[in-house]
Amino acid sequence: MKYIKLIILLFTFFGFTTSVFAESASKQLQALTEQLLKAPTDNVLRVKIIKLAKKTKPQPVIPEEATRLFIKAGVFHQEAKNVSGYDLAITAYQKALLIAPWWGDAYYNLAMALSSAEKFNEAINTYKLFKETIAAGSPEAREVQNKIYALEAKSEIIKKEVTDNVIVPGQRIGKIAIGMSADKLRETLGKPAEESKDINFDTWYAWPNLLMRVFVKTSLNTVYQVAIVEGAIQYKTAEGVGLGSLVSEMRLKLGTRNREIYDDIMRDTYYCYRAGISLSAKQSKGTITSIRVFSPNDFEEFCKPGYNKAIENN
Repeated sequence: MKYIKLIILLFTFFGFTTSVFAESASKQLQALTEQLLKAPTDNVLRVKIIKLAKKTKPQPVIPEEATRLFIKAGVFHQEAKNVSGYDLAITAYQKALLIAPWWGDAYYNLAMALSSAEKFNEAINTYKLFKETIAAGSPEAREVQNKIYALEAKSEIIKKEVTDNVIVPGQRIGKIAIGMSADKLRETLGKPAEESKDINFDTWYAWPNLLMRVFVKTSLNTVYQVAIVEGAIQYKTAEGVGLGSLVSEMRLKLGTRNREIYDDIMRDTYYCYRAGISLSAKQSKGTITSIRVFSPNDFEEFCKPGYNKAIENN
């Protein structure tokens, strides 16, 4: 009888200890979740929460509000037809994961929504958080790691496309750089459809299919000016200015221009920035219709008062 009482006592003690531990873990989880609300991008803290939740017995209950947001996010994702639709899903999943930051299914679905929106780096980080919620070495972990590898490849492709389509004042438009040799130019863009000498005995080449014209110093056999015309909308400056941008947007994003000149023959206004870029717009449209990038010396020549019978406005 004494042994039976001792066993009962031990079970009662261990039961009490487990209950105290569970209560302590629950309070700690709540405290960390409240801390995350102040620093929602702190993934180190998220991992700490996930690991604590995995050890907690019984597993923490998903609050009803988190479930509501999760279901809404799923509908948003399923019905999304553009980036803004995916953004609705992403926001709802993120809100759910502030309430239940240990919830593996929500991390997985958020990663899919981010991937659909082509936010690959964010998707990769979210899949990594999901991996923390599942058993290491499991088939599911293997599958998710493969998804991460695939997204890394897509991220590299996007990064290359951005680099290939960037306008850098005074340096390049896409792959064509100021100072590039004429041979390298042809190798990059292929045989030009048009070729002509200008009044300075320099040469310009045109690729109408690429909506690009490139000017080469004959004496040096190197590129000194690159121009794109209306339709080549893939090219943007770091600020997001490109063909089709409003003149007001250009002024806001690029700041104070060095000079504004009006060509009374072509009815174009040229906006020159000392960094080595000129953007032109027809008065009737109010949007950028061509962009030129120059070497410093040629920028000064093109944008000086009186060039092409231009009249300085300011």
